[in-house]
Amino acid sequence: MASWAELPEELIGLVVKRLVGHHDLTDYFSFRGVCRQWRSVASEKHSYAGVSGYKVPWLMMAEKENSDDRLRKVFVRKAIRLSTANDNCIVLGIYSQYGKLAIAKPADKTWMTLECPPGHHQDIICFKDQVYAVDAYGIFRICDITSIQPNAVDFASPPEEFEAADTLYLVEISGDLHLILRVDFRNRDDDGVGDPCQSENDDSHIFEIYKLDFCTKRWEELDGSIGHALFLGTNCSFSLPVSDYPELKGNCVYFTDDYSDIWEFGGGRSTGIYNFEDQKVEFINLGLDMHSMFSPPLWITPNLC
Repeated sequence: MASWAELPEELIGLVVKRLVGHHDLTDYFSFRGVCRQWRSVASEKHSYAGVSGYKVPWLMMAEKENSDDRLRKVFVRKAIRLSTANDNCIVLGIYSQYGKLAIAKPADKTWMTLECPPGHHQDIICFKDQVYAVDAYGIFRICDITSIQPNAVDFASPPEEFEAADTLYLVEISGDLHLILRVDFRNRDDDGVGDPCQSENDDSHIFEIYKLDFCTKRWEELDGSIGHALFLGTNCSFSLPVSDYPELKGNCVYFTDDYSDIWEFGGGRSTGIYNFEDQKVEFINLGLDMHSMFSPPLWITPNLC
C-alpha cells in the first residue's frame, strides 16, 4: 500500500488550493503538519496560483479575557524593526500616553528616548532607508537613530490649512511618501467633547491624503484616485495596488478603531471602509463580543508560504 507522502505533488497542490480557497486555515496548518512532502508542497508559492484572497490582509482581534486596563497607559503604540548597515536589529517605537519616540538595540537593558521637540507622535515609518515620524500637529520629522544620542528634527511643516485630525498616518504609495489625516466627527460635539458611544453613520468620518515633495518640503493634497487600497491602523499602515488584489476596493481606506481615548468603551466600534470618491463610509459590524478594552483590531498580512 502506497504511503500518503508519495501522493503526486499535483494532487497535493490541488488540496492546498481547496483549503486556502475556502479560508479553512485550521485544516490547512494541520495538512502542512502531516509530513515533509506535504509541507514542502504547501510552502511553494505556485501552489496558490489562481487562489483568490490568500494574500489579502486579515483583521486580528484582541483577546478580551484578563485584559488589564492599566497597561493602556504605558504601552507601546507602535514599533517598527529596522536594520543597519552591519545587520544589527534596531526597534523604533512610539510609547506612553505622551507619544514619545524611543529605540532599543540588542543587549540594551532599557529603551533610549530620542531627543526631539515636544509633540505627541502619531506614526513612524522607514522610507527609502531613512526613518521619519509625524506628530499630532502634523509636524514631519526626520530621525537619526545611529548617533550616540538619537534624535529627531523637524523636516516639513503640516499641510496648508491643517487644523486638527484625530489620527495621522504615514504610508508609502507607489514609491512616494504620503500623509493620511483622519477626522472622526463622532469624537466631538459643538464644544469639542467626544461621544464615543454615538452611533456611526456614513458621513461621520473623513480622510484626507497628501503626498510629500521632498525637494520643496511641501505637501500636495490628492483626491484619493490612487489606484490603491489603504490599510490604516495602530500597528501598521500600508497600501496595496488593486491591480494585484482585485478582491479589494480601489481608492478606499480600510480602517480600524485606533482612537485610544475611547478604548474603554471597547476598541473595534469604528471599523470600516472609506471611499474617497463619494466620501462615504461602509462600517463593518464586528459584534459586541469582539470589542476590546485593551486594544483595537490589528491588520496583519498573511504569509502562508
